[in-house]
Parts: sequence; C-alpha cells; structure tokens
Amino acid sequence: MSLSSALSISASAAAPRIAFLDYPLGRTAGPPFDPTKQRDVTLRALKHIRDAKSPGEVLVLPHRWAANDDWKDGVMQKDSRLPRHDEPQYQTPADADAADPTCPTCVFLTA
Repeated sequence: MSLSSALSISASAAAPRIAFLDYPLGRTAGPPFDPTKQRDVTLRALKHIRDAKSPGEVLVLPHRWAANDDWKDGVMQKDSRLPRHDEPQYQTPADADAADPTCPTCVFLTA
C-alpha cells in the first residue's frame, strides 16, 4: 500500500495498492494536528488493501487540503536545486577518497 501525494511516482513504482490524496508532499496522512482526518485517511487506506480488485488499483480519497487550490500556486514554482553534473560531486576531499570506484552497486561511479 502506498499512501501517496505523488500519484505518478507511486504508479511507476508499481505499488500493489495506492491511496491518493491531492495534498502537499510530506503531508500525505493529513494536516498537522488533525487526528480525526488523519485517522480517516488511514482507515480508508487500510480498507482499500482489503477491497481493491486488482494490483495497482488507485483509490482517490475525497479529502481536500484547503477550501480552494491556491496552496498549489507556490509548490514547485522555483527550481532551487543545485546544478547537475556528469561526474560525482563530493562535499569534501575525504568523501571523494572514500568512494570506491570498483563498488558493484555504485553504478554512478566511474572507474
């Protein structure tokens, strides 16, 4: 069961069951200090585990984050990530020295 605010990500990960809320990321169980709504979200998601008829079935929960969708206006509007590089980046020279270029599971490291 994936309780998700990022439906496309949960679907691409092939979660066996998905309960989706159109909420801000990181707030998937409900608003802070609202145990009544959090409990309802949790109980509906658990019921979906039992009631879903096929793998990957999505339950769109009816809850709304706010009376309108204005909260979405500020979400992801500015990309503040650092620039991407083809080569690994390290915080310190010691981190670079500690990286094992022969690590079989570290596919991002080049020999």
